[in-house]
Amino acid sequence: ALLYNSPRTATVCAKSDCALWSIDRRDFREITCQFKLKHMEITMDFLKRVKVGDDVLGEVLNASEIYNIALATQRDTYQEGDVIVKEGEHGENFY
Repeated sequence: ALLYNSPRTATVCAKSDCALWSIDRRDFREITCQFKLKHMEITMDFLKRVKVGDDVLGEVLNASEIYNIALATQRDTYQEGDVIVKEGEHGENFY
């Protein structure tokens, strides 16, 4: 409900005495906005330093292009031994 400014879709009842922490919509939105901005800043700083061959993206692309790449990135995690890219496969992702 906080994310989409919509009515709640469930009812929650206490099964026993409890203490509950809450956060109001305005503070929730402020915190998530700050997180998104910080995350974008970190991603863009990283992308500016990425080397492709002998070139560094921050020297080849302008801020708007790096921003657009940052918007499209997503974080993936892998375990030791996981195959990330397999020779001969059709490429769908840029790593």
